[in-house]
Amino acid sequence: MKPSYSKYLRVKHKEVSIDKEKIKQESRWDGYFGYVTNNSHLTEEQVLGAYKMLYKIEESFRCMKSSLDLRPVYHWTERRIKGHIMLCFLSFYVLRVIQRKLTEAGLYITAEQAIEELDRVRAIKIRTEKTEVYARTAAERVIRY
Repeated sequence: MKPSYSKYLRVKHKEVSIDKEKIKQESRWDGYFGYVTNNSHLTEEQVLGAYKMLYKIEESFRCMKSSLDLRPVYHWTERRIKGHIMLCFLSFYVLRVIQRKLTEAGLYITAEQAIEELDRVRAIKIRTEKTEVYARTAAERVIRY
């Protein structure tokens, strides 16, 4: 039996029934959401702040697994494995800086979208009789909200 719903059941020998009184008691908490911590020194605001930041940590792990290809690691020596992981963390840091800079600039696109857009930009050499200049193609798509 799963512990999440077994607390609402009464088991007597081979007979199982629903404990309606237990359901009624538990219904007092319907609509509430609580957090449990073992650190009694934290204030309510600190506990809530810690849980709100949890999504950023989870999103970071998803990013490292998908965007940065942290795994699989095709290295066998400890030095190369550490180097691979260090490069992934550095890449992750650069990715986060790009995301922050984009947001500060009012560009609400992902870092991946920005990199794709920059990949389309080209430098063009323009020559005249007296000089040589480089011009770049314009970024075609800028998303602003």
